[in-house]
Amino acid sequence: MRNQNQIISISSDHLIYKDHTGIDQKINFQTCKANYSLFLQSMNSLSQEEWIETKFRSRCVALRKTKKKKLILEFFTEPRTIFEFKISFFKRASKEYFEVLTKLYDFGWTTRDMN
Repeated sequence: MRNQNQIISISSDHLIYKDHTGIDQKINFQTCKANYSLFLQSMNSLSQEEWIETKFRSRCVALRKTKKKKLILEFFTEPRTIFEFKISFFKRASKEYFEVLTKLYDFGWTTRDMN
C-alpha cells in the first residue's frame, strides 16, 4: 500500500511516486486506460459494442474506494498501484486526495467510484 505522501508529481500523461523502497516509479495513464477497458471486459458488464466504445472513449485510470477511515485510489497498473488517504476528524476528506483528483480531472482523466 502507498500513501499520498509518496506522490511526487502528476502531469498530463503520468504520475510519479516513490515506492516503499524509496525508488521513483511512474504510472502511465494511457496504460491505465487500456487496463481499465480490460477490467470492464473481464467483468462481462458490457456488450462487445459497449466495450469497443469504452476502449476508445473512456479516460478512466483508477478506482475510488472508501474503507474505514481511508480514501483509496487504485490505479489500473499491473499489478495495481494503491494510494491511501486518511479521512480527517469529523469525516472530512483529505485535502491531498482532492488535489490528486482535481489534477487528474484537469488533465482529462477520470476515476470510477466503487463504493
